[in-house]
Amino acid sequence: MATKKLSELTSQSTVNQVTANDVLVVVDGSENSTKKITIDTLTSKLGAINASGSLSFKSGSVGVNLITTVGASADAYAYAVSGVKVSVQNQLQEQLNPSSSTADWVITNPNVAADSVVYGNFTGLTVGSITGSIVQTSVPAAGTFKFRLINPFDASTVADNTGFTASFAVI
Repeated sequence: MATKKLSELTSQSTVNQVTANDVLVVVDGSENSTKKITIDTLTSKLGAINASGSLSFKSGSVGVNLITTVGASADAYAYAVSGVKVSVQNQLQEQLNPSSSTADWVITNPNVAADSVVYGNFTGLTVGSITGSIVQTSVPAAGTFKFRLINPFDASTVADNTGFTASFAVI
């Protein structure tokens, strides 16, 4: 595969048929000087990066660090926040007794597809007995996901208006 300088890349640049043994090298500056080139740098130079097909690994791992969109603090079952990794800052709308669950919070999020999977949990910003509750999610339709809190049978009662921050990943 060819080596290209960052200054040579344009919105018309393409990389085709990349295989496991290929390496894409981007040199920024002289031929002997390489710098860390981030996706943000490439997208600002190339525009949107699109790909199709599949990616598999024989060994190793890939780390993904998504930016979290933090929604405004609210006191309601309806909430809107956009992103693939989001935080919901809210509070209980009723007391949560052991062996019971809350009503559903309905989260409007344009990044949710009808076949998305949404995972949720409490973040380190949440403290107290509410952290013993289970976060259950569902996707009823594109653009929306729901979550409810389930309090296990041996848990403490959680008072009405207890605040929490829950984080969700949309896959």
